Amino acid sequence: MAFFAYLMTSLIEYFEMRRKIGKGKNFWYPRLLSTIIVPWSVILVWYLVPALWGKVESPALEILWAIFSAYSSGVVGGIIETNIEKNAATSSFKIIIMILLSVSVSLYIWFTYKPPWIDLFINPEVL
Repeated sequence: MAFFAYLMTSLIEYFEMRRKIGKGKNFWYPRLLSTIIVPWSVILVWYLVPALWGKVESPALEILWAIFSAYSSGVVGGIIETNIEKNAATSSFKIIIMILLSVSVSLYIWFTYKPPWIDLFINPEVL
């Protein structure tokens, strides 16, 4: 969810700011990198609570932690893109971003319809 949400947010941001974004401005590659990184950041932040305190019994606390995980990961993505867009993107950087983006899109769509056998994708109530 974070991947496609961040990608859509970047598209909206582009259409809102396209007049302010000059030609040759490094807009897309930093945002695409953030789009790739944000879902992994959500996972890292999300699993801090189970790693440190175990299972969360309160649905309210779990919802608050989910909101915090998503929000803080979006902030991380924003900080990354702000710092990267100040530099010119090299050809190798662009190629790496496009490869990672393609792999991410492919895997996220594939996993939606055919989840892999990984604990992360298993409903614990079924076990």
